[in-house]
Amino acid sequence: MLVDYDDLRSTLRENVVEVIFTKLDGTNRRMKATLKRSFLPAHLTNEEYKRAAVESTGDKDTLTVWDLGKKDWRSFRIDRVISTQVLDLL
Repeated sequence: MLVDYDDLRSTLRENVVEVIFTKLDGTNRRMKATLKRSFLPAHLTNEEYKRAAVESTGDKDTLTVWDLGKKDWRSFRIDRVISTQVLDLL
C-alpha cells in the first residue's frame, strides 16, 4: 500500500487511526495511533505537541505517533504500512 506521509499525518492530527505495518524484524504490528491533542498526555507542552504533530522534520520516511496501547511515542516507516483505518473513538 502506498501511503502519503503528509496525508496520513494530517489524518492522525484529527483522528485515531489503526495502522498495520511490518516492523523491521519482519513481523506485522497493529497499532492504534494518533496525533490528536485530546488523546495525548495532559502534561505535553504546546511546544512538544507542535514538534510532534505539526512541524515536519524533513524526514518523510518515518512517522512518529502516540500509541494508545503503549501510551508512549512510537514510530514506523511509511513504506512498511500495510493498511490504515480511521477509528471512531468519540
